[in-house]
Amino acid sequence: MARTLPGPITSRPATPSSTSPTALGTTPQTRFTTAWWARLKTPTKTPRQVNRLSFADNKVIKDLFTNVLNESKDLAAGLNQWESDWDSAFQNNGFATMLCPAWMTGPIKERAGAVTGWNIADVYPGGGSNWGGSFLTVPATGKHTAEAQKLAAWLTAPEQQIKAFKNAGTFPSQVKAQSDAALLDSTNEFFNNAPVGKIFSARAIALNDTKPIFRGKNYFAIHTAVQNGITRVNVNKSEDAETSWKGVLTEFSELGF
Repeated sequence: MARTLPGPITSRPATPSSTSPTALGTTPQTRFTTAWWARLKTPTKTPRQVNRLSFADNKVIKDLFTNVLNESKDLAAGLNQWESDWDSAFQNNGFATMLCPAWMTGPIKERAGAVTGWNIADVYPGGGSNWGGSFLTVPATGKHTAEAQKLAAWLTAPEQQIKAFKNAGTFPSQVKAQSDAALLDSTNEFFNNAPVGKIFSARAIALNDTKPIFRGKNYFAIHTAVQNGITRVNVNKSEDAETSWKGVLTEFSELGF
């Protein structure tokens, strides 16, 4: 099932008694990743050249890191996604908006429970981007590989993918399913009957205008190093931006950059 990020924005009205600035549920880590992707949408280097990049001398990357932290001081909720304080924030007005790829609708509903007022808007700027997806694999050493392949084909057929989207928000990877009226007419009652079929189809179409992004063998390690650096500043508040960036560079150097 395809997962698209960045996605639309989900929001719920801020509590009228709140006097603090609106807090974005979007984590600074996500915002940095989005900004980094935006810079890398047009690949200009071969994989071999990318491996020789020096992040210590790369002002563009450091500026992205610093700018996200500076801009998030009064905006970000200062929460680590998927942890207990992030979970509880859904019940106590911890934030007002957050990024919402299709698969996030389920986790939001699960955590928000009886808290009403959530909605989805297709307002994210700059087109679309793809964060990967889930895959079905049939091991060659299996005892029933032919039957397993048939099951995989059935599970990933447009009809089943549309049912999965309606049930759990997993957006179809099958192009045929993305243009099916059964999907395009889908709404989500919890999100104020938002036209989720049309919204997430528009996000998928936006990928057509986005050039592929090269992700090398160190992609996830680099991603984690940057996330850890932002978390130290924005969530744990254990370091300032400059000190934390030096820690990121240390992790980069250990990877050979």
